[in-house]
Amino acid sequence: MSVPKKRVMPGWSSQFAIVIKTLREAKEWSIRKAARRLGISLTYLITLERGDKGTASLELIRRMSEVYEIPEDHLIYASGKIHPDIARAWMRRPDKVLAYCRLV
Repeated sequence: MSVPKKRVMPGWSSQFAIVIKTLREAKEWSIRKAARRLGISLTYLITLERGDKGTASLELIRRMSEVYEIPEDHLIYASGKIHPDIARAWMRRPDKVLAYCRLV
């Protein structure tokens, strides 16, 4: 019996994959060069760009933000993750976060 792969919410890994591949291609970098600049293995970047591995860690997203020169929030959104500031606000006052979300 095989164990199912751990995934993020459906669609998020493929959206993130498209975004990071587009960013790399906009820089006209090979996948090997991008992996080197990000400090990750070529194999790992390939799986991220295919959407096979879910999304990257927050630490890697921050590195991608610097390397690809794009706001961190854009990559966090594309990954389907919650920004740490929002997570902290939710833990402190979920009622306030919900009230704000209903306004926007």
